[in-house]
Amino acid sequence: APNMPQISSAAIANNVTINSGATLTVAGSNSISLTGNLTLDGTMVPNSGSLIFNGTTQTISGSTAALSMHNLTNNASTSLTISSANLQLNLTGNLTNSSTLTLSNNNILQFNGTSQQTISSTSNITFQNLTFNNSAGVVTNRSLSVLSNLTMTNGNVDLSGNTITLGSSATANGNLSYANGLITNGTFTRWFRTAALADLNSRGFFPMGGTSANDTRSFYLSYPSGITTGGTVSVQHSDATDASDVSFADGASTILRRHDSSWSVSTGNGFSG
Repeated sequence: APNMPQISSAAIANNVTINSGATLTVAGSNSISLTGNLTLDGTMVPNSGSLIFNGTTQTISGSTAALSMHNLTNNASTSLTISSANLQLNLTGNLTNSSTLTLSNNNILQFNGTSQQTISSTSNITFQNLTFNNSAGVVTNRSLSVLSNLTMTNGNVDLSGNTITLGSSATANGNLSYANGLITNGTFTRWFRTAALADLNSRGFFPMGGTSANDTRSFYLSYPSGITTGGTVSVQHSDATDASDVSFADGASTILRRHDSSWSVSTGNGFSG
């Protein structure tokens, strides 16, 4: 149909423009490999396909508010920049990065697949806004930084021994919007400003977890009298390597099982309480 083309086999292109009112469909698991830029004013239907950037300095731009992709691969020899303002990238597959990936300008990358998704990168990645919304979880092989908003809607984030950092300075702390999911197998670092931090305040929340399902080991930081100097606090949870049956009172409850799991907490960048 006019304005409704379909990619029915692997395709190679320089620049691709999807005009307003048009829809580009990637059939099945086919791929589009771009050496130029993607201009998006219409709609892309990715199915199980891949969008691969294989040029030098490349951009994604346009007026569309949301772009759905399955797999996104950045092989650009210089960089791939998302230059559209307020664009939400909805990724149902995997993110592969072997170059410089720049997601700024208030863009959002959302992982919203239905099977486990992966971030495979040759370097650490910085996001403006990042959303995890996949009950099967996301696994990353590199450290991640989120400058503005980290949203945890559903699913665990397996850091594979790496770090996720929220915020960029004591005056730009970033925001955690939390509904569900845990950060496992790594370190969560948060920036804090010079201010009071009440008990159980979301600004001091670290949704840590163990490696088994629903193994919640959340941690709260509080400074009701005020943080003297802003900086970073990093939290890591270590799973139990030993457990034993016990029986002793804890108020009105009885403790029946002991685990030697623990949290490691460290400060940096001048933080002082």
